[in-house]
Amino acid sequence: MFQATDYDKLQQIMEESSEKKELLTRLLESQRMQISTISHEIRNPLSLVYSSLQLIEKEHPEVVDFRHWNEMRRDIEYMTHLLEELSSFNNSEKLHLTDTAMTSFLRTLALSFAASLIDTPIEFISRIDPELPVLSIDTVKFRQLLLNLLSNARDALSTPGTSSGYSPTLTF
Repeated sequence: MFQATDYDKLQQIMEESSEKKELLTRLLESQRMQISTISHEIRNPLSLVYSSLQLIEKEHPEVVDFRHWNEMRRDIEYMTHLLEELSSFNNSEKLHLTDTAMTSFLRTLALSFAASLIDTPIEFISRIDPELPVLSIDTVKFRQLLLNLLSNARDALSTPGTSSGYSPTLTF
């Protein structure tokens, strides 16, 4: 595993000559491409498995009561999350800024997140100012950030042991 001193050494090597810098840059880009390819190749079949689980649940709602069904579903969701984290880490150095109408962006995000709460007792309220400005943001990374925060809030409100009839509210 790389340590902070390793990065310092790489930086020194890159400063020695443009040829070394170019070689290391190509090596790092090749590594990023390999990570992206592997992540993509895993994500595709995992998405198919998850879609199949959703279809089975729709056609046979009783499966949600089967032993280990929910654990299996959560494990697939966790693996998907790990792949998203890997992708984010792999592309963290690059920002793709675009002018974004924030009101529209946040409303779309809120609707997307609200769909994840359909089968939960959590009430979701979004109060988005209709007069938000246009901002230059990386929409993918900003969306990931906000969805992670909202997911963490959802998870905190979904803690086992809540009393029957309790309906927590999440306001965005």
